[in-house]
Amino acid sequence: MDGTRSMGESLAKPAAAPGAARVDGGAVVGQVLAEQQVRYLFTVNGGHIWPILSHLREHGIQMIHMRHEQSCAYAADAYARTSGRPGVLSVTAGCGLTNAVTGLCVAGLTGSPVVCLAGQHPTTEDQLGSFQEAYGADICRTFSKFTKRVLDWSTIAVDVRLAFREAMSPPPGPTLVEIPTNILYHQDEAARQHRGARVYAPAELRSAGDPAALERALEALARAERPLIVAGDGVFWSDAAAELGELARRLAAPVYTRRAGQGALPEDDPLAVRGAWKKPFTGRADVILAVGFKFWSGEHFGQPPTWNAEATYIQVDAAPARVGWHVPAEIPIVGDPKLVLRQLCDLAAARRIARQGGASAPRRPRCTSTSRSTPPA
Repeated sequence: MDGTRSMGESLAKPAAAPGAARVDGGAVVGQVLAEQQVRYLFTVNGGHIWPILSHLREHGIQMIHMRHEQSCAYAADAYARTSGRPGVLSVTAGCGLTNAVTGLCVAGLTGSPVVCLAGQHPTTEDQLGSFQEAYGADICRTFSKFTKRVLDWSTIAVDVRLAFREAMSPPPGPTLVEIPTNILYHQDEAARQHRGARVYAPAELRSAGDPAALERALEALARAERPLIVAGDGVFWSDAAAELGELARRLAAPVYTRRAGQGALPEDDPLAVRGAWKKPFTGRADVILAVGFKFWSGEHFGQPPTWNAEATYIQVDAAPARVGWHVPAEIPIVGDPKLVLRQLCDLAAARRIARQGGASAPRRPRCTSTSRSTPPA
């Protein structure tokens, strides 16, 4: 077919030199990856994505060649969760992408910023039984934050930048850009690439909480007999561990952490609540400050008996859709966890609010087990 034949013919052409006026789609992708300071790309080599792989070295991007596409997705997810930066993988069309779907789905369920760059059959061969013909944007749409099948060479750069923007914007998650071979291999004037979709570092787009809501939150926490702070993924992605610990110690409030938030308060800290020992706290707390925290099915979505239905909930999240999603947060605060916790710390210091002693919920032996067994909810 014409599209596949043109891909083969393109392989015989020399690659454009860096900075050339005419470049192929792989050079455009490489430039965007360099802009995003990508250091590693996890991949399994294949003809559908050769133009991407061939331009990695000129940008100092290390290709990590795996033995299965599922491993590419898991590795990118692991890199994201340990580095705080997007994990990037590139896979071939059809089975290459579908092999990666399980890992991408896990990234979606756990809120990891993973960017997948997939090859695809030529657009001229849709519904004709092209080699490894599949439609990844349709397959991945249910668990991804952003999916795009590139349909014009001039939008490659902006589509890839959109994928990075969406992957890192709160709450983080996986994104997919699928580039057909007749577009990826095509060479054209670099100046034809559309501008736009600038990607900002997370610190550049932080927003603080509403001062009136912060006053209400601090008043409720200061008045509480059994306050509890629960911290989730948002604390990790905003790098708010220091602020979390400072506020917890000022309020003498126990802290229960989950998922990526685990470790934000060291597990040997007297205020740390872990595992099965959480229930006396979550079930009896009268004021609960939830920071970047997702109430999940294993804990009854914030409902009794794991959680106290009579508690006053203060919910802090950078994503407005997360606030009040599972619990009826009486004090909603939309803002970056790091900034909001800093605001609460500073406000408490200005008001000279500092609780003495611990909260009155039952104490438990210190638990630092890292067992993967699931404790009772």
